[in-house]
Amino acid sequence: PIVFTEIKVCINNDKSRCFVVIRIPQSNLTPHAVMSSRGIYVRTGQRGNSEAVVHPDQIIWLFDKRNKSKALRDLILHRAEIRFGNFLSWIDDRPQNFPGILKSTLIPLYPQGPLFEYKDLEGTFINDIVAYNGRNNDFPDVRLSRKSIQDGIVLHCHSKELKSFNYIQLGSHGEYILKTDLADFKLDQQTGKKTEAIIHYYRVLNWVDGHLASALRFYKKIGYWGNLYLEINLVNLDGIKAEHPARETAFWEEEDKRPTLLDGEIKIVKEISINALNINKKTFIKKIAQDLAWSLGLKNISDQMLEQYLVSIGSIMFSEGV
Repeated sequence: PIVFTEIKVCINNDKSRCFVVIRIPQSNLTPHAVMSSRGIYVRTGQRGNSEAVVHPDQIIWLFDKRNKSKALRDLILHRAEIRFGNFLSWIDDRPQNFPGILKSTLIPLYPQGPLFEYKDLEGTFINDIVAYNGRNNDFPDVRLSRKSIQDGIVLHCHSKELKSFNYIQLGSHGEYILKTDLADFKLDQQTGKKTEAIIHYYRVLNWVDGHLASALRFYKKIGYWGNLYLEINLVNLDGIKAEHPARETAFWEEEDKRPTLLDGEIKIVKEISINALNINKKTFIKKIAQDLAWSLGLKNISDQMLEQYLVSIGSIMFSEGV
């Protein structure tokens, strides 16, 4: 399998000696035999005896380890979706009243069990994973209300009157999930009723950008350096229009300025290692931005325009300050 290693050189004060530390992520394609040996080994986590021969009872688990991890990931995300549905029902008895919802999910690609104690989420944990950019786009907002859940915590705020909410779930299996409303509404000047729902491109990018930047701090804090599963999902899009970032261009047709979305749902899925995400922050957020613009029907967004736009909105990932 492809191995993403991390290499650090540690030098003493007078630079007369050094040692090299190489972090090798655990494989998800087990079992492996060592060289020509018929023995199958697993890590022990012990410094003096780092590996051990597998007990026969473990071999079945190793052969089916990937499927079991996928099933665990699906279960964690399924429970998270049910919990979010309960949250929407709690703040409004008609969840369909929320057009344009962003769901951005990060979780270890092949989770095997808890990565930390859920009680560690108390105290200053949330403050330690906030990503700052100096433009009031800090993520997550430490002022959000906190509600403990099984193996994790939910940060949330909502307004029933404005049909608005922010919802973040952090869990001990390494899941970091963001869900928020996106749509703004045009009002009829005579009746005051909502006539049209609009999604602003910059709002989608701001949320995804902050989520990714904060996630880098989250996984560093809990000591996870493996591969991640990322899913960006926009739902309840029927009849919604997307606002082009260059909407002031007067000669464009109205459908170019605010294209009507034909997809009721947009889903972008990526698999990436923590190391690759950290090294290629700018490239990765640009690719996400391009994918989103295309999916939302937004035309004529060049790479140069995209870079300028990411800078203008204060992208944390696009800066060097993550």
